[in-house]
Amino acid sequence: MSRTPRLHRQLLRALARSAADEGCAVELSHAGETPWATATFTGARHRLHAAADAAPLAHWLAMLPEAELPLAGWFVASCAAEVVSGEAVIELLVLEQ
Repeated sequence: MSRTPRLHRQLLRALARSAADEGCAVELSHAGETPWATATFTGARHRLHAAADAAPLAHWLAMLPEAELPLAGWFVASCAAEVVSGEAVIELLVLEQ
């Protein structure tokens, strides 16, 4: 059985908790992933879309790259967030532990 659907749910929950902790009621959707690997790590780059009121969303996105996002069996190696054409896009590099 693939671990990917469970990881997607974990990502969405962790991001929603992070947003709530920063006072942002956000609507999230998983927009895709690209496999990623080195000689020592395997994982994927995940792309998500986020929708919320502009001010709370901007605050949360500014804090997000430094946020702790707990994922069982995985870790977030990098996180970037930006607003593109009025839509928030979050990209995370998630690696297997």
